[in-house]
Amino acid sequence: MLKKIYHKWLLITAILTISPLWSNGQDSLDYYFDDGGLSEISNEISIDIAQLIDLSLSLKYNHALGQMLSVDIGGTFSYGRLIPHDIAIFTSIYSLFFIYEKRIYSFSQILPSNFGGEAWVGISFTKDMERKNSMHTYLGYGYYGNVQDPVSICFFGISYGRRIVNNPRFFLDLELQSRVYFNIKQGKEEMASEMTIGYGLLAGYKF
Repeated sequence: MLKKIYHKWLLITAILTISPLWSNGQDSLDYYFDDGGLSEISNEISIDIAQLIDLSLSLKYNHALGQMLSVDIGGTFSYGRLIPHDIAIFTSIYSLFFIYEKRIYSFSQILPSNFGGEAWVGISFTKDMERKNSMHTYLGYGYYGNVQDPVSICFFGISYGRRIVNNPRFFLDLELQSRVYFNIKQGKEEMASEMTIGYGLLAGYKF
């Protein structure tokens, strides 16, 4: 009987001794598996470096809704045009020209020699949270020009993005973009629609 009681107290003592050690072991495991919140990242903010070259500030915010779907909100403001519009390689968007009533019109993402801005909202599709490859669709509205000759545009866009740098917090995306402009109005004159193609180079931060 005394032997059973002795063994019982010995077992209780051993459990009480090991419990703190087990707890500390769990804490140390939690420490080693702590990723600093990287696994909880669901937001990205980026700036288009390609448009900075041409006096335009273009920002985009991305919020992940799941592993394969996210929503984007973006905006661009132009301070004018620095690089001639026909030097397409340096401009982030360049146009496919069209002829309408014997006049040639060309609109880029930022209209030539005009101050103004635009905003858009869209959805991005990707295979995984790393977003190595993504497809983005969006709708937007822009307004440029002065009081005498304002220009307003509505547009639909689609782009393919490839993540070329993907650090834990910072990234760099190369985007190939295409837009269809419609409801283009310059003053009281309404013009025909147009399609553009181009690229973007987005540097961003994850949080």
